[in-house]
Amino acid sequence: MSATHSRFEHSVGVAHLAEVMLTQLRLHQPWLDITDRDILCVKVAGLCHDLGHGPFSHVYDGIFMQQLHERGLDYPAMRGWTHEQGSLDMLNALLVEYRIDVTAYGLEAIDLDFIRELILGHPVGKHSAKLFTGRPTKPFLCDTHLLLSTMRVLPDATTGVLTMCWPDKMAEQVMKVFRTRYDLHQAVYQHKATRAIEYMICDILLEADIADFRVRTNQSTEQVYLDK
Repeated sequence: MSATHSRFEHSVGVAHLAEVMLTQLRLHQPWLDITDRDILCVKVAGLCHDLGHGPFSHVYDGIFMQQLHERGLDYPAMRGWTHEQGSLDMLNALLVEYRIDVTAYGLEAIDLDFIRELILGHPVGKHSAKLFTGRPTKPFLCDTHLLLSTMRVLPDATTGVLTMCWPDKMAEQVMKVFRTRYDLHQAVYQHKATRAIEYMICDILLEADIADFRVRTNQSTEQVYLDK
């Protein structure tokens, strides 16, 4: 068995599954008032949520960024940087550079706020640390991680907070998702060989940074630095 899984394929898949998830919720729970605009916003957020990943993805924004800081090689603009914020910055830049008129797709400024909040995972702006402005009253706003045809959004019996729920018969399937994630971390992501390779990649990137290494692609004459 074999498979390909690039960041692009992952993002396209997230956008597709986001649409399927919202469509399922709208079908089974019409009172959630999920609109076509809502679904489009979630799809766009899924497509753009990983734009900000650096080379080698989590190696770059994890071990590499930490080692840059420890060696005093990180620039002020990089401190506290996350790939989510990078994704948001790139989305904003794309909207400006290509003069994208979101109204042509039936969206408004508040929809852009919703997309940004979905990417960041928290409210944007300086007015409130808790208030989501993109969809302040939509009842379907909750923490969603799984895509199952039996999922529903219901108030928690203790806190009353809207939560993604499944019937008892799906308990084993839900637990399998988390078990699979754990197994992948044990067998692949945190395997000693994987971690060793990640540290070697960091060493290469750090040496390239010290040597003022530059990159030029076939499609561009612009020289690109690793962290500038």
